[in-house]
Amino acid sequence: PLLKLTEEERPLMGTLFRIVVYAEDEPKAREAIAAAFARGEEINAICSDYDPQSELSRLNTRQNEDPIPVSTTLATVLAHAVASADATSGLFDPTLGTLTQLWRQARDTGQLPDLPSLTAARSATGWQSLHVDQKNNTVRITKPGLKLDLGGIAKGFAADEMLAMLRQK
Repeated sequence: PLLKLTEEERPLMGTLFRIVVYAEDEPKAREAIAAAFARGEEINAICSDYDPQSELSRLNTRQNEDPIPVSTTLATVLAHAVASADATSGLFDPTLGTLTQLWRQARDTGQLPDLPSLTAARSATGWQSLHVDQKNNTVRITKPGLKLDLGGIAKGFAADEMLAMLRQK
């Protein structure tokens, strides 16, 4: 049987995702690609810190509620993020959201943040203050003002999940 190349590229999560499939049945390949992109869009809707309606953005406003219920997807991504922070002794840190917002504002205004703002943003970080209970799909944030930014891990998680969807289809 001859395998046909089917590919599609879409903007997602601030970058371009490209899926290339070799399959005998092009309609089935297109269906699998559509399912994979749907899963990627679902993860983006959960993990984006650009979308004020995303689950992550809502979590960033509900701090110090012990424990905070989250979706299985967000609990999984956060657990991976905490494990990566732990494995790197904090070199990877998913709690830099306040700093990320400050530097985005600087990019948009063309003005560097002042020292008090930088100091305050730095003090609102710390991956050790993020606690994820995957069994119960809950999160505890124990540092006031801490904001999460999953840009460093969500794209890889989405790619893994999209590949799993392709294999499933």
